[in-house]
Amino acid sequence: MVLLAVFGLALMYIISRTGIAEMDAVLVPWERLAWLRKLSSALQLILLFGVIAIMYAGGGALLEQLFSLPTWCSDRRRGTPRRGRRTPARRA
Repeated sequence: MVLLAVFGLALMYIISRTGIAEMDAVLVPWERLAWLRKLSSALQLILLFGVIAIMYAGGGALLEQLFSLPTWCSDRRRGTPRRGRRTPARRA
């Protein structure tokens, strides 16, 4: 987490010093390496998508734990009880 903040601050410093607003141009300043710019942009998109997915999953887990909200993909669809809940004993 600290490394991400340090990298972000360093990148903002470089952007303010150079005046370049595009992230790929800051990371790859050479025009001849257009493929490397596209690759860095693609990696940034994948990283941001992963961060959004992780934050969404963490928020859903937090809401389920705090407010006992049911999950969309609970185990009840498969016929098994959810974790931590006991099923009533069947009488013979």
